[in-house]
Amino acid sequence: MAIGKISTPEQSSNKGVLIGLVILVVLSGSGFGWSFYKYYQTKKQLAIASSPEIQKEMAKKESDALIAKVKRLMVLPENEEPVVATVTDKDALSKEQPFYQDAHNGDRVIAYMAARKAIIYDPVNDKIVNAGPIYVQNNASTTPAK
Repeated sequence: MAIGKISTPEQSSNKGVLIGLVILVVLSGSGFGWSFYKYYQTKKQLAIASSPEIQKEMAKKESDALIAKVKRLMVLPENEEPVVATVTDKDALSKEQPFYQDAHNGDRVIAYMAARKAIIYDPVNDKIVNAGPIYVQNNASTTPAK
């Protein structure tokens, strides 16, 4: 018969405390690592958001993606960079111009100034809401306000 070591209650409780401490250290280290990772990600996003060059680049990519979606639905002018805007106050716009009557807040307006063409695009429903010519008034006699 083999006789093994007999552990005393004091040794068993020491092992339990040691295992508990190891688990606590591992969990604390994991929590610290996760917090540091999230901090680094947030710092990186803040740097992106505060950089004008990166904001321009992101706006250009967003605009290009929007133009590609609209290009699937209709023929667009090729040799011109459009002005892209978002409808934020549909009621005020529709009172000012009937062109915006069927637009909704969040719709995108794509304006080709040289081609004198404007398009209202609904990105939620992937539909052209309205398209039409742009009329520009040239007031040569008007002087800018100081």
